[in-house]
Amino acid sequence: MLARLEGAYLNALRIFILIAATIALLVTCIAFVTSVPFFATQLGISSTPDPRGGDLSQFISEKKLTSTKSDPSEGATPETYRVSLDLQKAAALMTQYLNKHHKTGAKQADAEIFFSELQSELPYAYQEGYGASIRRLMTQLSVSKGKPLSEDQVGEMVQWHFQRFKADAAVKEGEAAASGAKAMAAMTVAGGAFLLFIFIVFCFLVVKIERNLRVVHTARVTEEA
Repeated sequence: MLARLEGAYLNALRIFILIAATIALLVTCIAFVTSVPFFATQLGISSTPDPRGGDLSQFISEKKLTSTKSDPSEGATPETYRVSLDLQKAAALMTQYLNKHHKTGAKQADAEIFFSELQSELPYAYQEGYGASIRRLMTQLSVSKGKPLSEDQVGEMVQWHFQRFKADAAVKEGEAAASGAKAMAAMTVAGGAFLLFIFIVFCFLVVKIERNLRVVHTARVTEEA
């Protein structure tokens, strides 16, 4: 009777171990897969979209254009800046637009300094993206067929674009931090579940070994008798 009870308990334990080990393995796999996108981004295997500062049509529709004094070259100094090709192109397009429509005598060097000062206020990871975004905006401005913007409106548009880009970058920074925390939590869960899986399998092996050794011992005693 005791042998039958022991067999019944061991069979129940075997089923429990198999179910628990399967669940632990599934949790490990799911948690690991959840953390893969974040670590892939960190390793450069995949990338997230750059922040967007908005385009010309959005500026026209969202902003009530008013006459404000905002000279893009105001405060520019002859300091040396490392200006990317995108910023150089954006500065060239903006000065060409201003000189074409308003004969302001705008200088590309002053516009480059202006853009560089704005770019330097952004996190380093998004500075390159800002160059590409402001170049895109200036390209739209240069080929637009509508009523030309005034010099003040062009300056206002640049500031509007910068604020939108900066806000979008801040949102993405927060999302990246949250994603990192989530990935680390998932990896912790995956590690714990995997260790639990190993422990359960080890317990199962110990029970199997003990039962097999008992059979060997019984056979040896019977043979000696």
